[in-house]
Amino acid sequence: LQRLQHQLFVERGLLDALNGVPRMPQPPITLDGMSAYSLETAEGFAAFCATLDEEALDRSFFVPWWEREFPVRVGLLQPLSHSGQHRAELAWILAAAAIDTGNLDYIVWSAHGQPAPGDPWPPAGH
Repeated sequence: LQRLQHQLFVERGLLDALNGVPRMPQPPITLDGMSAYSLETAEGFAAFCATLDEEALDRSFFVPWWEREFPVRVGLLQPLSHSGQHRAELAWILAAAAIDTGNLDYIVWSAHGQPAPGDPWPPAGH
């Protein structure tokens, strides 16, 4: 839960910085709260991305914890790579404990109809 809260902190912090209102995020500490916060953050990123064109991707934004500016495209890629790093760490920890994480490969998930968590794997007909 602490690692998930950290991921949510970074994602919301970047979203707020991209929107020009950098502040210290306050992610919830419960799993249900984190789930709602994560969805809210994802919707915020989708809304932000809907406003972008190629020129906007090169615009700079300030990240206070780095005390510097980055291009918007870096701010959009960072949550993906940061999340991927922590997901890999968690998958390794679970695998070391003999817990099957299932297939975490995005293209495999996409090719199999994007099954929701808890859906049978592999999906019927694939």
